[in-house]
Amino acid sequence: QSYNTDILDGSSLIISMSFFMSPNDPKMLSTLKAISKAPCDGGLMCNGLVYRYDPRYADDGIEDEDKNKKSLVGKEGTFTMCTFWFIEALTRAGVNNPDLLMEAEYLFENALTYGNHLKLFSEEISFTGDSLGNFPQGLTHLTII
Repeated sequence: QSYNTDILDGSSLIISMSFFMSPNDPKMLSTLKAISKAPCDGGLMCNGLVYRYDPRYADDGIEDEDKNKKSLVGKEGTFTMCTFWFIEALTRAGVNNPDLLMEAEYLFENALTYGNHLKLFSEEISFTGDSLGNFPQGLTHLTII
């Protein structure tokens, strides 16, 4: 969640978009690789969608019923804007790596399926694919553009 830590945060996906680091910098590529793992493997991606953060490592105030464990499933959805940031970061890195570009295209097509019939998107998407949070979410739509 900050520079020189192993805790991931979806906001790190805008590093290359803000020109802080090249999209092909080894640190940026390793960040993309780390985020693309499942949460149980230390990443932030599930079903092609990206969580904003892992609440097991960030106190977000949401606790499980037993008050002792934190869990992603059922409490926190994937953050739609982070999914599109991930796709953008892959696309930028894909300029020099066609495999990343193909992955970005696949993930983009997948992400579009979570919009409604008007292609409006919610703030978050649950583990089961349901819309969560603000709907429609303007920032998500700006990210798509």
